[in-house]
Amino acid sequence: MYIEDPKQLRELCRNNEFDSKTSGLCVNNIHVNMLILPEKYADDFELFCKKNNKPCPLIERLETGNRESKSASESNICTDLPKYNVYENGKLINVTNNIEKYWNNKLVTFLLGCSNSFEHHIIKQNIKLKHIEQDKCVAMYKTNVETDKTKYFSGKLVVSMRLINKNDVKKVTDITNKYPLYHGGPVHIGDHTELGIKDITRPDWGDYIEPDDDDIYVFWACGVTVKSIVENIKPDFAIVHEPSCMFVTDLTN
Repeated sequence: MYIEDPKQLRELCRNNEFDSKTSGLCVNNIHVNMLILPEKYADDFELFCKKNNKPCPLIERLETGNRESKSASESNICTDLPKYNVYENGKLINVTNNIEKYWNNKLVTFLLGCSNSFEHHIIKQNIKLKHIEQDKCVAMYKTNVETDKTKYFSGKLVVSMRLINKNDVKKVTDITNKYPLYHGGPVHIGDHTELGIKDITRPDWGDYIEPDDDDIYVFWACGVTVKSIVENIKPDFAIVHEPSCMFVTDLTN
């Protein structure tokens, strides 16, 4: 299924007609990671985003209790993502495509930039991204790199990995450096063990793809960091997007 209109994609999600990854869809619009928290955590998480703007570049903070994003007309944050992960005390209790039954007016939603959005600019330069060509999900890994902690939030950085031909690495780095709201440039290039990743063939999320001889592992900070942090600090309640199942806004990429 190929979709260009973000409103159409959100409606398909709302009607339970789409529950898959959003990479490669609506390429002219900004995709975002999502985190929903009780109000008591909200200001501290916003501070966490400021201190960790590589993995958590803040696009929008919705007002307490508000379901409609200013970045997406007539949207409903409870229904308009393909899948949600619901947590209680850091434990995953449900994976669902609708969180209406969990919603209350003391919840605050954060929308964070996503590397799906810079992939479009890489492909426009005739640089191949194998996971998109093969209709697979980008590989994501927990690292041994600590984020800068705040009162409530701390944990390990999560990275996404793309196979880039060695002749294109500088060009890809230059392209992604232009988009700090989409995680910006790479945080690491090359040896995965330097990030504490023991087995590159077994990502924590997504799909591993065998590299060609001229491919280099290139790693970017990833919004799935928030999922790792929720599991680490165990807030009494949180909702996170399912990895690679993003909220797609009306904002132009």
